[in-house]
Amino acid sequence: MPDADSTAERLTMTELRRVFAGALRVRWFVVVMLTVFGALFALVEPSVVRVAAPWTLAALLALVGRVDARRLRGGDFDRRAVLKVALTLLASQALLIGLTGGIRSPFVVLTPPVLVLTALGTGELRLYVPAALAFVGYIWTLAVGDLLHLWPPLLPRVLGGGPDAWAHPVYAVTLALLLTLVTIIGGGMGLAVRRGFDRATTAAVQARVDAVDAMRARNRELVDLSGALAHELKNPLAAIRGLAGVIGRRLPPGSREAEQMGVLIGEVGRMAAVLDEFLNFSRPAAGLAAREIDPGALVEEVALVHEPVADERGVRLVRAVGAQSAVRADPRKIKQVLVNLVQNALDASPAGGEVRLTTADRAGGGVEFEVCDEGPGLADEVRGRLFTPGATTKAAGSGLGLTIARAIAEQHGGGLDLEARPEGGCRARLWLPASPTGGEP
Repeated sequence: MPDADSTAERLTMTELRRVFAGALRVRWFVVVMLTVFGALFALVEPSVVRVAAPWTLAALLALVGRVDARRLRGGDFDRRAVLKVALTLLASQALLIGLTGGIRSPFVVLTPPVLVLTALGTGELRLYVPAALAFVGYIWTLAVGDLLHLWPPLLPRVLGGGPDAWAHPVYAVTLALLLTLVTIIGGGMGLAVRRGFDRATTAAVQARVDAVDAMRARNRELVDLSGALAHELKNPLAAIRGLAGVIGRRLPPGSREAEQMGVLIGEVGRMAAVLDEFLNFSRPAAGLAAREIDPGALVEEVALVHEPVADERGVRLVRAVGAQSAVRADPRKIKQVLVNLVQNALDASPAGGEVRLTTADRAGGGVEFEVCDEGPGLADEVRGRLFTPGATTKAAGSGLGLTIARAIAEQHGGGLDLEARPEGGCRARLWLPASPTGGEP
């Protein structure tokens, strides 16, 4: 299981992806607005450079937006990707201000949210401070240049600009001071929000991890206790079954008492079978006695065991061996899984139906077993909980067979699935890798 820190990091990146996706949508709106401004400039501004500026900026923002959108859609959206998106957002804002009026640009009002997003994206003071200092230096360069008339007025005429517009030097200095404060305050707010979010996410994930660990430990204790209890019950049941058999043989054949004793012996046998299944369920991860096995030989062995039952029920049992490669597995456990699947298929198949047991090689190594029947398919009451202990439609079923079968498959590093067949019936698919992983199911 991933640790709490990595899980919290992943959740944080997911939330930041949503935040920056919203900022990206706002940026597309700015691109549209700049395109409109370019058209207005073409009607009013005498300078070709001034007319081309908003369209050039719109194209640059669109290009950067496409790059950021690709980062946001990428599967590896990590801290580095967040940092790149945040810094390109800040650089885009600086370029937008510079080309639409400098320190007097109406787009200055977008600076506070951009700085908060930059702080959220950087996430750390050591990363935010250099970006903030660069932005503040840029703002003061615009302000000083405006104050000393180092360049012509940057505010376009269509927005009220001109040689005498906003000529008082106090305006430029005041706005530069305010933007400096906004850079500090907005960045501090963004960093505080990011740290709080990181702490809350880490705490929530750690609490979940602790709860899952505690629940696993508790479940393990309950399974061990119930397994020990089931083991202790087996001996008394065996004694009861033996004594009931002795008494049954002394009763007159055909008498009511003999019939009742037969029912008692049958029920005791059923209880013993349920206890055996439960003991298997409580110890699914016992060590594997893996060796090289021939899938075709295993299929033949399972089919031979079930042919008499199939003939008795009027069901055709067909096997088809397509696997050419051998695999390493525990033959006893894999046979246990196949026996369970074939038995379920026979139980579900009507007289005259067919059960197919097949094998095939898997791409990349390993083999796949399929057991198909022509029964009624998956019942609605168990469709959503097929591999949940206790889920069964059989009157005498324990609901543990499929759970144990999947645990064995996963112990080998494979898997087990059940699905309804379009033509009717059910398909069970067991796949195994070339060699077992030995992992816990």
